[in-house]
Amino acid sequence: MTKSWKEVEKRLTLWYNELHAPATRMSTGMRGEAVEDINWANRFSIEVKTRKKMPKYIKEWLLQAVRNAGTRYGVVHWHQDGIHAENDIVLMGAETFRYHMALLMAMMERIEWEAKDEDKD
Repeated sequence: MTKSWKEVEKRLTLWYNELHAPATRMSTGMRGEAVEDINWANRFSIEVKTRKKMPKYIKEWLLQAVRNAGTRYGVVHWHQDGIHAENDIVLMGAETFRYHMALLMAMMERIEWEAKDEDKD
């Protein structure tokens, strides 16, 4: 069991750094700070939340999505009646998120690099 939320933030910062996209822990451990917990490659502001138990229904939803996905990636789209879809919540496993976001960042860096290269011509 994790002793503190600070440990979780530190551990997750290292975990995101494994993919060679720099992650920086921004919070200093002061409760109520108005700062992001982790800045991942200046593209993602990650707010870490930790609880002793995740709600059972969320785990069930994600397990169902993964089971139904087969060889694809399972994603839960959580919609609230009367709310526009762009305000919904999308849930996926953390490793799936990290992997795909790292790929996206690499593609974006390449596009930016190629655009700078074209500007030189």
